Amino acid sequence: MENYEGFGANPKRIFLSFYEVLIAKNGEDGIRLAIKKQPDLIFMDMILPGMHGLEATIKLKQNPVTKDIPIVALTVMDSSEFVATCFKEGVSAFIKKTL
Repeated sequence: MENYEGFGANPKRIFLSFYEVLIAKNGEDGIRLAIKKQPDLIFMDMILPGMHGLEATIKLKQNPVTKDIPIVALTVMDSSEFVATCFKEGVSAFIKKTL
């Protein structure tokens, strides 16, 4: 789930030659898509329209169908407290986006 508008890097274009890439524009759609498709990995933007990415992560980790899927957080938010919360809630890795 990635809000890549304005960043110029479309993750689908980057990974398409190697993987099947699924893109959701918001947390609610991403949760539905993850439950339906059960991907091997989720890149989760923390700033999404509607539902915050951390909230979507928590919902995915509480769902028996998606709880074991690794989630990589993508965000400009990098306070030590926020990063610690992400890991506490089940994020596997954290990538800081630049503006």
